[in-house]
Amino acid sequence: MRRIYSNYSEDEFEKISKHAEAAGMTASAFCKYAVLEKMAGTVEHSPSHVVKELYQKLQIMEPEECFIVSDLFPEIWSSLSRSEKNTIAKQLAKYVREHSDMFVIHDVLPGKITQYKKIK
Repeated sequence: MRRIYSNYSEDEFEKISKHAEAAGMTASAFCKYAVLEKMAGTVEHSPSHVVKELYQKLQIMEPEECFIVSDLFPEIWSSLSRSEKNTIAKQLAKYVREHSDMFVIHDVLPGKITQYKKIK
């Protein structure tokens, strides 16, 4: 995979970081998608769109259901980059922490894969 490095002023980086955080992405991932969106008009499987879909799937999930992050996106998971997968996994972990009345960590599977459970 090829890389592009960019330099930003403190003010520019602060603005980028705020937008990235709002989208549930790292600053680097946000810059990548902003550039691709500008060039092509759309980005397939943008992490911000996938994170919104993640929240929707969690809300309609049945109680007592156990899952790992990849279970929520079987149709696209293998096509996502490592960075995209990490972004989504971090957003899931954050959502579970913030909604501890509805979700718990059920188990940690081999390979340090966190399995969650919806409790109500």
